Amino acid sequence: DPGAAACAALARLRRRWSRRWLAPVAFVLALLVILLATAVARPSSSSSGHAALGAGTTARSRPAAGGGAASPAAAPAPAAAVPAGWGTFSDPGTGYRIASPPGWHRETSGPYHRMVLADGDGRAFQIESARPPLGDPMALWTALAASFAKGHRGYHKIHLGRGRYHGMSAAVWEFTHPQGGRTLHKVDVTFTSPKGQWGYAVLFTAPARLWPSSQVLVRAFEQGFIPLE
Repeated sequence: DPGAAACAALARLRRRWSRRWLAPVAFVLALLVILLATAVARPSSSSSGHAALGAGTTARSRPAAGGGAASPAAAPAPAAAVPAGWGTFSDPGTGYRIASPPGWHRETSGPYHRMVLADGDGRAFQIESARPPLGDPMALWTALAASFAKGHRGYHKIHLGRGRYHGMSAAVWEFTHPQGGRTLHKVDVTFTSPKGQWGYAVLFTAPARLWPSSQVLVRAFEQGFIPLE
């Protein structure tokens, strides 16, 4: 029967083309699944690396900042006058200028242009910077806080959310944890420079008993921080 023979031939042709296209399509679908899983699982180019946040602390974080399509950071607010007698430090290689109080010891070491200012009583201000930024601030700090909580008994989260630092959009994480027989109170902030060239992580640490009296310092350090790009 010519009609039956033609139908059989058409069926064989369909099966041949089906097999020919099935493997490439399956490969493309598998590749898309792998890429999607990698994008979701990857920790925005960062894990925990803003090491020793503050002199002698154990918190770890990374300078962070806006991912690719994120909206640009707001321009910094006009600089307010820092307290009289404070000095300034600036290095284009770090991407910022900072003011510091007299008598505070400055130390620079480690990755990410780390600089620590300390007063000798347990209070410290630490800055780290990276160019280009390492990821989205809120995503990085959310992951960091969860990791830190698992490894530090007595950790207490006070606040974790979006905020501003010297007029720039930021992720703000405030918490306490015991260390060396005392409780430390910290506020850890990450953000990008207005032009998106640099990512910053700044941390202020103080013994819990000194936290209320340290708020003037916290605000002064914020006003004294100026991104260079």
